[in-house]
Amino acid sequence: MHQKAWQFYLNKVKEESVGKDSSIFDFLIPVLAMILISTIKGDMFLALIVAILLCAVLYIPRKIIKASDFCDLWVRGFADTIPALAIIVAALLMRKAAADLNLPGYVVGLVEPYMNATLFPMFAFIIVAILGFVTGSNWGTPAVCATIIIPLGAALGSNMLLVMGAIVSGGTFCSHACFYSDATVITSTACGIENMDHVKTQMPYAMIGFAISCIGYLIAGFIV
Repeated sequence: MHQKAWQFYLNKVKEESVGKDSSIFDFLIPVLAMILISTIKGDMFLALIVAILLCAVLYIPRKIIKASDFCDLWVRGFADTIPALAIIVAALLMRKAAADLNLPGYVVGLVEPYMNATLFPMFAFIIVAILGFVTGSNWGTPAVCATIIIPLGAALGSNMLLVMGAIVSGGTFCSHACFYSDATVITSTACGIENMDHVKTQMPYAMIGFAISCIGYLIAGFIV
């Protein structure tokens, strides 16, 4: 009911804005300003604030949108991000705990006796994929694992390009499969759908990719 009421409000604002003097620059100027500031300052939060203020300067004086409606949409947009922020903060805590427990090193140590040069790329992919799925860190986990996996792969005589590809591929898998990874959370929030619904639709494709990648790295380990 609440969602329907909000959609009605958005439609009303949109109808009132039809025919107003707007142009493509109303979109490009805030976006370009956000990109420029985030590039120069390295602060995405500041860039977003500036982009929103630019939108206010561009829209309100020209009566493309009312000041009250603009403020309502601003508050509503912030409120919509709270669930995503909560999930990401929880994921960050899990990543910190995994790093403090040296989870990547422990897992690699468990499977190390069963590794050889030909099987190592496949094992590298599986380890990074599983650890990334558990921790929700599609960037942090590959970075941590690389410092352990790459020297081990070199010692075993594996192809280093293949090993590095396996590490990156494992991070990509957890980015799409983990229901609390930042990519999944932000995507589901931006699309206005439930996080778990998004995961359920993408999980079959992620698992198909996982299986094909395992087979591919196994074959490549023997060939390369």
